[in-house]
Amino acid sequence: MNCKCNKTENQALIDSTAKNVLTKEELDRRIKIINDSLNASTWKELETHGKFDKNDKISFISDDMLIVGCDIGSETHYVRAIDTRGRELSSDPFSFSNSKEGFESAKRWMLELAVENDKNQIVLGLEPTGHYWFCLASWIISNGISVVQVNPYAVKQTKEIENTLHQKCCEIPHVDNVLEIEGLGLVACSSGKHKGETKISHRGRKRLRYWLFQGAKSVVVHSTAFKSLDMHYTTRAENPLKNIQSLIAIACKLLRVIYTLLLTGRKYDPERMLRDIRYPEPSQAKAA
Repeated sequence: MNCKCNKTENQALIDSTAKNVLTKEELDRRIKIINDSLNASTWKELETHGKFDKNDKISFISDDMLIVGCDIGSETHYVRAIDTRGRELSSDPFSFSNSKEGFESAKRWMLELAVENDKNQIVLGLEPTGHYWFCLASWIISNGISVVQVNPYAVKQTKEIENTLHQKCCEIPHVDNVLEIEGLGLVACSSGKHKGETKISHRGRKRLRYWLFQGAKSVVVHSTAFKSLDMHYTTRAENPLKNIQSLIAIACKLLRVIYTLLLTGRKYDPERMLRDIRYPEPSQAKAA
């Protein structure tokens, strides 16, 4: 069995090496063959010809398809490619401008990946964001590549599932991983040029997050050190926190203190805890 696996792996390595040494003429020839055979369609178009349910949508995606996901932006889009088993086929995201020249470069990138991975068709999935996806979708469909829209809620759920799987696969305990499991990890609410507020993710174990928050409220009441820390967070000159924000920060600090005590076996020292806090130096007033 091991011998058979080794032969399969060696053959895959040989095939991969052969693809990487293709001459430009041969690459262009194969790209033309795939480009001429492209057949674009959309789920909406298929639905107009009769019932097109969930199973039909799953069957629509075949093993000979290069599946490309696109993150839509106002000026720049980003794409990555996978196969039907979810294996990453592109080493890095490919960025292109929201213009005809950008669309052409993206198609060329997709066709090269299709050649390298023996794919005959291409499907582009995108989350419709504002009106920025209209031009791209129209151009892509008119150039033989199928386009499907992805429900934003499904995208959000997939991110949460991936986040949970990442946490379960992590074997090395770390306080930052625990914060993520509790949903206290920070996420930036941004899209394109818009930069929103940074908030906690709320992904993970709700009850664990609830009890840690209750612990933060308790130490602020009963611990002089944590009460002092809460006062600092809410009254500092630069970027003062609101009460809830301060409690979340203290909950994270409390978890780090507990983690350190369990890891090192040291006794809790409130003065040392306060010394470890980084207090920014007050900005000096500009001379008149």
